[in-house]
Amino acid sequence: MTELRKVAIPTEVTESIRALFNPFDFSAAMAGLLEGQSPGWIFADHPMAPTVAIASTAEGVFLTGRTDNAKARDAVERFFRQELLTGNVLVKSPSAIYLSVAPSDWRKHLTRFAPEHPVAATPRYHYLCTSVVYDWRSHVPDGYTIRRIDRALLERTDIPELLMHQFPVERLWGSIDRVLARAVGCAGLRGVDVVAWCTPDCIGGGRIDFACATLPDHRRRGLAAATTAASVEAALKMGFHAAGWMCATSNEASWRTAERVGFIRMCSFDEYYFRTSAAR
Repeated sequence: MTELRKVAIPTEVTESIRALFNPFDFSAAMAGLLEGQSPGWIFADHPMAPTVAIASTAEGVFLTGRTDNAKARDAVERFFRQELLTGNVLVKSPSAIYLSVAPSDWRKHLTRFAPEHPVAATPRYHYLCTSVVYDWRSHVPDGYTIRRIDRALLERTDIPELLMHQFPVERLWGSIDRVLARAVGCAGLRGVDVVAWCTPDCIGGGRIDFACATLPDHRRRGLAAATTAASVEAALKMGFHAAGWMCATSNEASWRTAERVGFIRMCSFDEYYFRTSAAR
């Protein structure tokens, strides 16, 4: 019986496995996982000659390979039910699967993998920034400051849950030491209170992907753009050749913030959402 088995990273990451995941080159998390420097797992039906493979990364789950092999499809279905829908091998969140597929033919099989879930795609944009065009220093709102995220900030116990939920350090990076040594981000403060931050999701392929969150009472003041621009500027100075950004195409506030900073839209892709048993 065909089964998906864990691939040892990076020792068993063959060129054949890399080739299967080429359609997801927009994801720094996928690149970082293949390099062995971002968290996650890869599962394939064969390490040397794979026909199907699944990767669980900090940016979601990626399913790839041939759709015309019934035994391989059955293996994917078993893995989906036993490992993904239970939350066992999810990095981004144990309560939800954020799934991208290639080729798109996989979409018609998703109802079989999770029949209790309606299959709906969320179109998303992918952006890259290699040069900050926004003068964030002159656009910091009155009464606010921008500062680098450091150990003292990450060890505070009063960071609002809305912000902490976006940046689960242990799941994404393993430890505070690891994120501070390898990545960078910035926070927006009102007095001593952290009210916004732009945090690193992952690194890979010489890139760093960011996500930004602002508390509701502090939005529409330019704080997201200033915090993001400061983070990207710091990342480029640190040696990353580009910063990445992803958001739903319907999230106009997010993609307009990215474009204001200097991000260029590179592509769009579909993402499928499923709740896991851990969320129930």
